[in-house]
Order: sequence, then structure tokens, then C-alpha cells
Amino acid sequence: MSPTLNLRRLRYVEVLTTSKLLDSVLEVFKERADDLTSSGWCVSDAQSLKWWGCLGSVDEIFITAVLVQLSRWEAVVKALENLKVRGLLSLDAINEADEGVLRDAIKPVGLRGVKTRRLKELAIKVKEVGGLDKLSLLKDDELRDFLLSIDGIGEETADALLLFAFNRATIPISRYVVRVLSRVGVIEGFVSYEKLRKELINTLNGDLYKLKLLYSGLTHVGKTTCLPKQPDCMRCVLSRICRSSTVKN
Repeated sequence: MSPTLNLRRLRYVEVLTTSKLLDSVLEVFKERADDLTSSGWCVSDAQSLKWWGCLGSVDEIFITAVLVQLSRWEAVVKALENLKVRGLLSLDAINEADEGVLRDAIKPVGLRGVKTRRLKELAIKVKEVGGLDKLSLLKDDELRDFLLSIDGIGEETADALLLFAFNRATIPISRYVVRVLSRVGVIEGFVSYEKLRKELINTLNGDLYKLKLLYSGLTHVGKTTCLPKQPDCMRCVLSRICRSSTVKN
């Protein structure tokens, strides 16, 4: 996962709802599902919790959503291992944990002081509303508003939690999503976070499997080959359908 992207200044929108092109992108990701594991994704069925890092519980997904901000996935994995050894892989355990112990456990990731405070606040807020089971009963908008009320959780993180922890039809709009879709030709011009999110949900008919596969695939490509300044089109799995590719078919 990547940190929240602020797209509020991008006012003028031209979205090409090219469902055929999106289908082609999804087909590539489906064929190359094994490649996504290097970026921490585990392609599974639509309702599975294991997509994000092969994690096994909603608690772990919540914790990871905080740890991964401005951190490499490899560092997050080490922090999760430390938390597991200390018995701190649940929000209830984090709520009861000593801050010093928690800070030491997440040492591999950056901003551990900030993230310790955010994990504590997250655990407290979830407990105050009756726990994760109670949260799961909220409507989509109510749940999203609750998540956004927590310090350190912006739109991208909130939508990641909605999609991967609660199986709600949404998609986080990260810098990777915008960059890859722009180069492939799915979007043109400037696009706001909310506009693009709704366009993608509508174009994919709210299909959970497609939304999860699209986000994980775009994140993988954005991190590994579709780089900001020197994209590696020769290695990119989308090169044959990408309008910006330097590889001639």
C-alpha cells in the first residue's frame, strides 16, 4: 500500500470509462497473479481476507494499514513478525500494550513513534464502538466516515480497509493507480480522488474480485515497472496494451 494521495487540486476531469481496456488490464493481472506476490499480494476469491499480504484477520489488516504508510513492504513484514512474537497482532492486545513495547516491536518501519500513537488511537476508537464486529454492521458511508475520523487514516487507507477488511465495493486511489491508468489510457487529464473512485466502481459494477485484482495489480506494476521517471516497459506486464509503452509490438 502507498500513503494517501492528495488530489484535491486536480479539478478538471476527463474520465474515459473504457470497460474493454479495463477488462484487458484485469485479464493480464489474472494471468500473472503469481507475480503480484513480490509486492505482498495474494490473489484469492472475492470474499477472502488474504489478498493483502496473505493476512488472516481483520485485526491484522487494520494494523498493517497503519504500518505500511511511507514504509516498504519488507519492513512491514518484519514489524508484523515482531508483533506476532509479542502477542500484539490484535487491536485488543494493542489497546492493552505498553507504548514502549509497541514502539520497539514496530521498529523496522519508519515513523514508529507516530505509528505507535496511531495504532493506540485506532485500537481505542474501535473498542469504543463495540469492536470490529459492530463496525462491520455499519453502512458503507457510515463505516467510511468512522475510519476517516481516526488520526492518520485518509481516503486511501479508509478505502483499503473497506475493500480488503470489510469486503465493501470501493477502491483506493493511490499514486500508483493514477499513474498506471493514465499511461495505459484508461483516464485522461486531471481526475479527483472521488470522481475516479466512483467511475471505477461503476465501470466494474462493484465486482469485489475485479476491484481487488485491479488495485493489487496496479500497485504491483506502479512499484516495480511503471516508475515515475524511468518506466521499465520491457519488463512491464501491461506493455502490450499500454498506449505509452516504448516497446513496439
